[in-house]
Amino acid sequence: MTTKTAIVDGAKATAIKTLMGDIDSAISPGGSNLYYKNREIIKSLFDPTTPYTEDVVYKRLIVIDALYSTNMDRRYYGIEDMACTIYGLSPTDDDGLRKLVREFRDDLFSRGVSAVSSDPIKAVFDKDYGIHKNLDSAGTAMSLLSKYFYFLLLTDPTEKTGFPIYDRLARDMYPNVCKYLYKGNSYRTFVKHVKTIDQLCDYFLALNELRIAIGICSVRGGLQEFDLLDAYLWRMGKFSENNFSLMLDKADYSSLITTAVSSVKGISSGAVKAALREYRKGKGKENVCPSVIADPLFAKLWDHAKALRI
Repeated sequence: MTTKTAIVDGAKATAIKTLMGDIDSAISPGGSNLYYKNREIIKSLFDPTTPYTEDVVYKRLIVIDALYSTNMDRRYYGIEDMACTIYGLSPTDDDGLRKLVREFRDDLFSRGVSAVSSDPIKAVFDKDYGIHKNLDSAGTAMSLLSKYFYFLLLTDPTEKTGFPIYDRLARDMYPNVCKYLYKGNSYRTFVKHVKTIDQLCDYFLALNELRIAIGICSVRGGLQEFDLLDAYLWRMGKFSENNFSLMLDKADYSSLITTAVSSVKGISSGAVKAALREYRKGKGKENVCPSVIADPLFAKLWDHAKALRI
């Protein structure tokens, strides 16, 4: 990890905040594509009127793992171990665990990694969950845990900041966004593949610095700040991979594919992505989002992805 003196390009920070405002306006009321549906399904599992039990925690983890493809289901007993650990931290209700998660976040952001050396949430992140067929430990599961804590805070209407997600798309997009936003590469870096709890803390600190540098607190909308940052990074990650099925409803997705791909009959998913990539390059000239797409946010994301050179 390296920390440098950050020099932010104000105009580019404003461009990101403007786009985030559009994202907020689209997400807050909900929508019809799979992103919105999956999000609402998970949020419903944190309904405070549902009696709180270890089985409830287990069910939440199963759904988050499935919808976010964190692959915890490939381990033996992994989700069971994690549900038991989470429930053991706060066996009465979600509020006790929310308090612990906030304390971990605030201590880390205000005083650094050393401040959370004996924190119970740090210990949860550092714990192994599940085994392989040969009985070897399956290791930590930081991504799934971060998503659980993210939704735990997301479903608290009094929470404004939220919790950062450790996610591959967000991780991979971080340097692209920083190179666009900062002058002279003056931003915090971290190891690409997080394997230890201290590396995870470095990642969280980097996201927090990015949140502050963009000035997300000034985006006046209904979303928590880390929720909005994740929504932005995730969408840019999808553009980098030319993978748009979760971002568009079925009609818009079909329109995009039939416009960008000359013939879809019999071709592989990889060939479709390659054709989308070539279409977005514009074949030697600047291209614009196809006018057949009804979603107005998608066109703005399309233009911003070009500005990030992804």
